[in-house]
Formats: sequence, structure tokens, C-alpha cells
Amino acid sequence: MGDALKILATGVSRRSLLRKFAFTAGGAGMIAAALSGNRVAAAQAGVAQKALGEQIASTSAERSDRDDRVAAAKMTQKAVGYQETPKGVQRCDNCSQFELPAACKVVEGNIAAAGWCHVWVQKPA
Repeated sequence: MGDALKILATGVSRRSLLRKFAFTAGGAGMIAAALSGNRVAAAQAGVAQKALGEQIASTSAERSDRDDRVAAAKMTQKAVGYQETPKGVQRCDNCSQFELPAACKVVEGNIAAAGWCHVWVQKPA
């Protein structure tokens, strides 16, 4: 699960990759139509790309709302194996998920600064 959190931290989302791919494919279609000399096909490709962009934007907004609702739901302490004692040098207060004074971004409930769980991620230096 820690790897999944690290992947999310990179800032690259599936949504952004799909959006870039769709616009690239649409642009390639417009260029191909323009180079072939067929103005009607070029105009149709432009209309199709615009419609695709609007559809992606609409779907993106819907997914964003759903992602916000999912992000608001936190995991239980039992589900992540939370304990009030550290595991070696791994402690909640040096985890990037920990929020002062006693909370966590991904785990519900009161979190001890000296605690530990399976979603522990080293705080960046």
C-alpha cells in the first residue's frame, strides 16, 4: 500500500495521461486530414476533437467529485495495523501522513505521535 501512496505523490494521474493521449490522437487526425487535402475531413476532425475534449472535461469533473468523496473516507486503525508504539525509527511524527497535533491524512481517529501503522511513509527531508 505504501507503494501506491508513493505513486500518487508523483503527480501523474491516469486522467491526465488519458486526456493528453486523446488530444494527441485528435491532433494527429487533424494533421493527417489537412495533409491529405480533404478540407471536409479536416473540419470534421476538428469538430470531433472539440467534442472529445468536452466529454473528457465532463467526465473528469465527475471523477474529481468522486475522488474527493473517496479521499474524505479514512481507513480504520485496525485495517492499517495501527499501534501506539513506534516500530524502530518509524513513528507517526516522522511520517508524511501525520497531521499535528494528533491526526492522520489516511487513518481515522486520534493518532499518537509515537504511534506506527502499515501505511507509514518517511517524511521528506
